[in-house]
Amino acid sequence: MNRKNLLLLAVIIAGTLAIMAGCTSPQFGAPGTTGAAITGRVATPESCFSDACDNPFITEGKPLPGAMALFYGGDSGKLKIEGETGCDGAFEVNTTGEGSYVLYVVREYPEGSGNYVVVKKGINNPRGDIGEANAYTTSQVIIWERANFLYGEDFTPFNASWYAQYDWKWSFAPAKLVLPVSEIPNLEPSTQLYNAVEEALSECRDPQEDNRVIHFADQIADATFGAPAGGGAAGGGGGGGGGGTVVTTYTLTMAVDPEGGGSTDPTVGEHTYNEGTV
Repeated sequence: MNRKNLLLLAVIIAGTLAIMAGCTSPQFGAPGTTGAAITGRVATPESCFSDACDNPFITEGKPLPGAMALFYGGDSGKLKIEGETGCDGAFEVNTTGEGSYVLYVVREYPEGSGNYVVVKKGINNPRGDIGEANAYTTSQVIIWERANFLYGEDFTPFNASWYAQYDWKWSFAPAKLVLPVSEIPNLEPSTQLYNAVEEALSECRDPQEDNRVIHFADQIADATFGAPAGGGAAGGGGGGGGGGTVVTTYTLTMAVDPEGGGSTDPTVGEHTYNEGTV
């Protein structure tokens, strides 16, 4: 084989290897590929900001423009990616290899107030277009937050007004969660929760600060994991956590006419007054 043919063979082999490498893709369900691009959109029910522009791909509401997109890794529990939405509410970032993320999209409103509009979304198997973050996905994340706050260990829900002061250094311990980040897309908000979240976002508020939102999310968390052991009713003593029957005793006071005494017959059920009986 002459030198020219040897060079041609080397070029063919190198080209074949390059094509094979380009056709290889991660298996479904595997951790995200480091550096792979993911895209998505963020919407609020009503437009809170005048610098928004149209996005025909948004299905629920109006674009959230100029907002920070914060991706916290489901494997690490830490802030892994920071991005920003365009005027059309769209974003594009590169993954860091984690298998899931919880996304918080935040923008201060009104400017300088220290209050934030916050839209949330759970992302599993991040690659390509991850869809839309909106009131529904925000409701899902709030259920996840409340379940882990009530039944997990050392979990503090995300608070935009607080963590804005600390460069968004919110974190959690994945091993101590009762619901992993990967389960967020499977959660089903109640109609009451969704409506409360939608109303808060329509008014350009953080749903996390709404007491009704928390109440409805806690109901779902309690129904899923059960009431805390020994918790008792709100305002009560809590008891010892036993499962005994609660007995309620009532005292019935009856007025008789004419005065002078009397008795009831029978002693239970519907009563009649026997006049003159002591």
